[in-house]
Formats: sequence, C-alpha cells, structure tokens
Amino acid sequence: MGLPVETALRGAMGRRVRVRYGDPRTGEDCLEEHGTLGTVVDEGGLALRHSARSLQVSLLDLSRVLMVFTSDGKTELWRHKKWHLPKIRVEGLRVFKNGKEHRRFLDEKALRKWLAAAEAPRVASQARQPTGDLA
Repeated sequence: MGLPVETALRGAMGRRVRVRYGDPRTGEDCLEEHGTLGTVVDEGGLALRHSARSLQVSLLDLSRVLMVFTSDGKTELWRHKKWHLPKIRVEGLRVFKNGKEHRRFLDEKALRKWLAAAEAPRVASQARQPTGDLA
C-alpha cells in the first residue's frame, strides 16, 4: 500500500485527526500549526478537510509527517521511530525553539493554549506505543 504513515491515515479515513510535521531524518517536530487538523479525506491524494461545512482541504506531505493522532490528542495512530519535540523555553509571552524565537503571544491564555497543543503528541505517545515498521 505504501508508507506506514499512509496506511495509518487511510485507516483513519473519515476521522478527525491531527498530524505533526518535522524532519524525517532527525525526527524533530517542527511545531507546525497550520493545516494539521481535520478529517482525513482522499482528494486525489490524502488530505485534511478543515471542517464539515468547508470545501477547503490541506494536502498532506507524507514525507514530512512524523506523527498522527486523534484530534482530542488521546490516541496515537502512528509515530515515526525518531519523533521528538524540540527544546522549548518560555520567557514571558515568547516561546523559543532550540534557542531561537519561535512565537510571540499577546496574552497568557493564548500561550497556555499553544503550549497544551504542543505537548499533546507527548501525551498521545505515552498513552499508546506505536506498532509496525515506523521508518
């Protein structure tokens, strides 16, 4: 059928998932936020439909997907064997990734929401260990 990640996504067809992108060589998550949440559909290629009322889809770059889990963050569907979060440091309302500024927030509430989303894959990976060939 193809890559293990493709198999996992096809198995999740019609379900709402979140994907995490990153560097497949190192396994480091890039903390991408846009186009990473939606219902798995096949639009001439695997894609995420952003909402049930929307025609907008984001085609998935399977070569950069490092993790797939349910949208609630509780169940891991697939994980690259080297997946890991980068080093994150928070100073005030700024987030640093590997020593470089990554994001700025206007308020504490938005920062906490972002941090919770950034940590969601770690929670999912602890809940279920992946199976199969993950390379």
